[in-house]
Amino acid sequence: MRVIAGDFNVTQNENFKKKAKMKLFTFAELSYGELTALGFTQEFDAAKIIPPPDDGLGVKGHKVSKYHYVTTHIKPRSFKKVKDPDWKFQGVKKRTAAVPWGKYPSYGYMSPPPEDTLDNIFTKYPKKPGKYPANSNDRMIANRVVGAPYNLPPAKGTVAKHPPPPAKLAYPIDMKVSIPTFQNRLKGKNQAALNAEFRGFKNYGKIRLTSDHMAVYVEI
Repeated sequence: MRVIAGDFNVTQNENFKKKAKMKLFTFAELSYGELTALGFTQEFDAAKIIPPPDDGLGVKGHKVSKYHYVTTHIKPRSFKKVKDPDWKFQGVKKRTAAVPWGKYPSYGYMSPPPEDTLDNIFTKYPKKPGKYPANSNDRMIANRVVGAPYNLPPAKGTVAKHPPPPAKLAYPIDMKVSIPTFQNRLKGKNQAALNAEFRGFKNYGKIRLTSDHMAVYVEI
């Protein structure tokens, strides 16, 4: 049984490509191709997500995509200029502050590509399992902003889940005020005050101050 896990700083978004050997490849193909060719399974794979239906509406045209269900990086609590040359090379010059607007599960706190699907786990099971299981189970991202595993209707009453079914171990929302509550309280010109409360320590603040990455979990 072999397991490789870590922060790979690789987006799975297919719009980000690089030329190699006279061909265009996605960042994920270039970074993960050798591992998958050796028989490793990419546990958090956007290609395996059931794409949630989305009418493209919402705050500033916010859309929910399959990538949001494997995103592990989250936005800062305030606007920041990016100084890291590696990220600047990839076109990331600034990071906008997290907000509680938009749609489940990404709303306005998940980082956009190429800073989105950065963490992953790769597993390779023996051809003859013996005392080992034949495959992994119950993978999920330990999201304390909206709870985990993802199992709420994203749009039009349908459920988008990462296969296999949700894990037995659940991570509840770790905020005093949930995002739907913030959205229900939006009236008139109080958005700035709600943004500040959302980013406060009792809500998103303590999660973001712990880490800008959400943990990945899989039972092997």
